[in-house]
Amino acid sequence: MTDREIAGHFGVTAETFCRWKKAHPELAEAMQGARAIADARVAASLYQRAVGYSMECEDVKMVAGEPQIVRYRKTFPPDVTAQIFWLKNRRPDLWRDRTESAVTGATGREPVRLTVEHVKPVTAQAQEGAHDDR
Repeated sequence: MTDREIAGHFGVTAETFCRWKKAHPELAEAMQGARAIADARVAASLYQRAVGYSMECEDVKMVAGEPQIVRYRKTFPPDVTAQIFWLKNRRPDLWRDRTESAVTGATGREPVRLTVEHVKPVTAQAQEGAHDDR
């Protein structure tokens, strides 16, 4: 939960809750610890989703008119979207969409200044006028 949501649960403003955390460092530490545990659980779940996993499941089936608990193993295949998300965040040096390049001058030391101008597309009418000026 966010600080604002927790404050609402206690019936106080987010500012009051913030003051409580400053006045009681053990409250702030407990909050950090709880959030770290939640983050770790989400990271573990994302990892499992990325690599695939199996789990034991139960279902109730009617067998000869009687309900029976049937146990089975369900397999979840790896998820490409989870893999991409994991790699882009854990290894951005290898998996980011954008690459950066440095350009230097002739000596290899000084940077080169590049100016990029956005030019409006040429309309058909402007193109016709350009042909007349030749």
